[in-house]
Amino acid sequence: MALLLLAVIYIVFISLGLPDGVFGGAWPAIHTTLGVPVGWGGVVSLVVTLMAIISSLSAATLVKRLGVGLLLLISTVLTAIGLLGYSQSHEFYWLVILAVPLGLGSGAIDAALNHYVAIHYKAHHMNWLHACWGVGASVGPVIFAAVLVNSHDWHKGYVALGLIQAAIVAVLLLSLPLWSRVHVRKAADASEEADMHDVKFGLLAKDRIVQFSFLTFLLYVGIEVGIGLWLASYLVQIQGIAIETAALWTGVYYGAITIGRVFTGFISFKVSNAHMVRVGVAVSILGALLLVLSLAPLASLVGIILVGLGFAPIYPALIHATPERVGANKSAKVMSLQMVGASVGASIIPPLIGLISGVTSLLAFAFIMPIVLLGMLLSTERVNRAIHTRL
Repeated sequence: MALLLLAVIYIVFISLGLPDGVFGGAWPAIHTTLGVPVGWGGVVSLVVTLMAIISSLSAATLVKRLGVGLLLLISTVLTAIGLLGYSQSHEFYWLVILAVPLGLGSGAIDAALNHYVAIHYKAHHMNWLHACWGVGASVGPVIFAAVLVNSHDWHKGYVALGLIQAAIVAVLLLSLPLWSRVHVRKAADASEEADMHDVKFGLLAKDRIVQFSFLTFLLYVGIEVGIGLWLASYLVQIQGIAIETAALWTGVYYGAITIGRVFTGFISFKVSNAHMVRVGVAVSILGALLLVLSLAPLASLVGIILVGLGFAPIYPALIHATPERVGANKSAKVMSLQMVGASVGASIIPPLIGLISGVTSLLAFAFIMPIVLLGMLLSTERVNRAIHTRL
């Protein structure tokens, strides 16, 4: 039963990744069809992430009232509505409206499952969980690109993705009994989780560890989403890559994250979370610099792969370290705050890239990447320093 539940959790995270990897690669075709400026893609991204903030903050309370299984079922239904709605959208404002259920669903799934796995499972499962997200985020653009090549209609790509999401809704419906039957615990003191709802957000927000964790998630997720959103447009406009190839290379970016997380799941048996974050940032900065140089298409492809491989261990390591950093009794609400930080970053940095690129050019996108990554590294090191000071 425990293994079956873990399989369901992995499948849900695949579904979480499906829409994340698609929109950026699809946007060159979408904005051309709808006749809107390229920078308006940031508006849709902003609405998705604002809705994710709302559902992330509510996740701990919703889990207490509904249970994890039912919350995941409802949230996945919302994301399916959003994706199938996109497939029927012929005006820009519908994309904005349908971003609401898409963001609400994804935010609740992200916060609830990250906390559940951090409390109940070991580090390698967290890496493999986010590898599953990468599977969805990398397969999504490949499916979309294949449909686009054959039909030259981005609407049909969203039909395919929406139907996959609907199938995952059916899986969650059938698996609802598992959540009450399976009780898995890490060896760590998970009993502290019982009084997690007594911890106030206001007190947590004053903690320096929580503050810098918030900033770390803001910068990391902001640039990860920013790359997913603007990479294809950068490749098309700055490097002259074909739209279909650029969409496929967006899938390569998410594929590198996925493959990297499979391997770092094994590495996590021997290497600390903090060290994996440091190495990951260094590799991703090297890849970003290759994109800045724009030496040749092949060099840019290598840079994209390095950025993805570097990103692989960062998010899972930061998530999994949360209960150890703040205690299991605080981790649910700290996790929610970190998800809010992630959503704020995703709502600020991608539109900011679009704004700066609109004033200058999309070449600015390549320079923003290493700057944000360096800031994220400094922030996470401040977290580590604050923890050592308390010990």
